[in-house]
Amino acid sequence: SLVTLVPHTRITATQVKGPFRRLETVWEFTPLEDGSTGVRFCLYLELKSGLSQRLLGAMMGEASAKMMDAFRARAA
Repeated sequence: SLVTLVPHTRITATQVKGPFRRLETVWEFTPLEDGSTGVRFCLYLELKSGLSQRLLGAMMGEASAKMMDAFRARAA
């Protein structure tokens, strides 16, 4: 993976070589007025097989929610 850090703003991890057509995660951090930090998480995943892509699509919402919950737990 190629990981790019923009301090206090963004972390991007992109698959360089692997089994997926595309795999990229982006974490964006935004300071909020109350002193806390807003976090936006994006996961871009494209499989080489169209059938597998459709099956995975059904599970992506739950997987993303679990990743954000784990992030919140560690940040607390």
